[in-house]
Amino acid sequence: MAYMDLIIKHRLKFFILSLLVIGFVIIKLMPSFIFKSVLSANEGIGYSAVVSALSKAGNYIESETEPGSLDRAQGYRYALRRIEQWNGVFMSDHNALTPTISRCPSRLCKYGFDNPDAVYQTVGPVSSKYQYRVFGQKGNVSYITYQLFNIGPDGFGTSDTMESDALVYDDNGGYEIFLGAENLDNHPNFLQLPEQGGAGQLVIRSLIKDWNNEIEPTLNVEVLGLDKGVPATSTPLNMKMFDPRALGLGRIIENNIKAWREKIMNAPANSMPMPTAAKSGGSGGFITNHTAVMRFEVEPDEAVLIEVQKADVVYSNIQLSNMWGESLDYGSHLVSFNDAQAYLDADNVFRYVLAHKDPGVPNWLDTVGHSIGGVFVRFQSPKEELTQPAVKLVSFSDLKQYLPPDHPTVTPAQRAETIRARLSGLNRKKNPVYNRDIK
Repeated sequence: MAYMDLIIKHRLKFFILSLLVIGFVIIKLMPSFIFKSVLSANEGIGYSAVVSALSKAGNYIESETEPGSLDRAQGYRYALRRIEQWNGVFMSDHNALTPTISRCPSRLCKYGFDNPDAVYQTVGPVSSKYQYRVFGQKGNVSYITYQLFNIGPDGFGTSDTMESDALVYDDNGGYEIFLGAENLDNHPNFLQLPEQGGAGQLVIRSLIKDWNNEIEPTLNVEVLGLDKGVPATSTPLNMKMFDPRALGLGRIIENNIKAWREKIMNAPANSMPMPTAAKSGGSGGFITNHTAVMRFEVEPDEAVLIEVQKADVVYSNIQLSNMWGESLDYGSHLVSFNDAQAYLDADNVFRYVLAHKDPGVPNWLDTVGHSIGGVFVRFQSPKEELTQPAVKLVSFSDLKQYLPPDHPTVTPAQRAETIRARLSGLNRKKNPVYNRDIK
């Protein structure tokens, strides 16, 4: 009997010990299991946020536009383009150790009165943790601006800027621009990255007046101070990275869908305000660029005459947009002019005629079927006080009485050649095969 009691006691101890071990394992593993379960349950919340943002954008578009209209079709496209535009920023495989260069014009660049004369190049991502050297050979474009942006879910802000007239070149036309938290070598070409979080990307705008002949500077980037024996590599996108990035993408889609439409809707109709300089570049514009926006409203039997006094500036232009702030098709329609393309009357005034049909004048702004849209003017780095543009809504049939007697006419053949040259110039900007290699 005593022997049986001993066996029972040992078995009871073993059973209790087993329970303790199992309990210990459960206590240790349960939080991890619960955490993983929560993570698993929340996987895809970023994707859902993007879908939700697009759904809200669709609701807004439908509330603002008429069924079957150009405005509605282009609103839907505008929403989808925001994925194109920001997906590369939020979902890139590259990191601040492996920055890359992208360029516009492309379908990605239709945003915020994108400039038909500009080639936009982006270097990024960049971070204040590192030092960068942006370098290349000088071209002969009219003007270049360099702008560092902080990118966040609520938009972007400017951290530093430089213009081509301040850029120092070497004797062979080469240039170097250094990016970092500090200018350790006191280099004349330096842009400061903010220490808190760094800047997201460097945006370079080459303003090209002659689309078929001007040559852009070449461009490359390298990260300084890295171990030459260890290659810098990127980390493939995983779910831990995807969801927070997608949440940011969803927020920026939602926050940006209304911005430019409301800007155009709140602008005066057929009346151009006095151009003013950007206060901080926070809206994406460059701080020395003086701009003005108006809303055009014109019927097929009407024309809008816009008179702009020539100014002492390094560059100026005028362009049309749809109600979402996207440039109209500037490759096969006359929807923009810079100060080298436009005809200047003897009284030093550029006269633009905005109309649905060709009025037979040099500076025709083609509405491309839009009865309502935006007009945007730019004056880069003015050296004198600007004059407010004058605008008149007139009958199309009475247009000539508002023009100088010696204002020239344009034949259909001349117009066709102008548009042919525009498309050729646009394709040249999209694919600059003339650029020289960077060694």
